[in-house]
Amino acid sequence: MDNNENILAELADFDVKYAKYIYCNNSKNNLTNCLPEDKNMATLTDAYDKLVKKGSNGANLKNMRDVIKKNPNDIMSNDEYLKRYNSTIKRYNKLVNYRRRLDDKMRILYNVDNNITYDNKLKYDATVYSGIVWTVLASSLVYYMFSKL
Repeated sequence: MDNNENILAELADFDVKYAKYIYCNNSKNNLTNCLPEDKNMATLTDAYDKLVKKGSNGANLKNMRDVIKKNPNDIMSNDEYLKRYNSTIKRYNKLVNYRRRLDDKMRILYNVDNNITYDNKLKYDATVYSGIVWTVLASSLVYYMFSKL
């Protein structure tokens, strides 16, 4: 697995250097961010050689290709891949459906939408707000009575 990670890192390094080489050698682009090594073909060639020929820790694309040739049964065909992909998608859809049904059942079990605490809180809030309204009304009435007398 470490070899695969090394190859992926070298491939990413080559990709970055290639993108910089293409960008910096295009006269239409703003070249203020380009270093002299970004314009140099040798930098790109070194990254390519490291990826294809040398590699770090003895891993390179040629070695990977040899491993694949030695174990052709380990590689799945496109048909087998599509079968596995479709099977995975079907299982995922079933799991999503099961999860939705489970959530609905748990909502019913815990009575989330209409639970007793929520009903009691609504009653309490209604009592508090109606008390505030009655207090304001009574205060206004008392003020009116004393101001007119």
